[in-house]
Amino acid sequence: MRLVWDHRIPVEKGGNSADDNFQALCFYCNKCKWQICNLCNYAPDKCSECVLAFPEVTKIIFPTQENIEDRLNRAN
Repeated sequence: MRLVWDHRIPVEKGGNSADDNFQALCFYCNKCKWQICNLCNYAPDKCSECVLAFPEVTKIIFPTQENIEDRLNRAN
């Protein structure tokens, strides 16, 4: 599995390159997150409510309101 460093809040949405704005994701998850974030029309402050940016806080993909807790639990 190839790990990549991901900006929790994308640079395009105002995210910075501070240490607390990075998370390690597998390459596939990073690409999926990028696609969803590019389609998201919500303000960047909503990133904190999205599992793609903060899986330790929520299990909901904010733009779609999809709960992915079952898939996260399978990964552990």
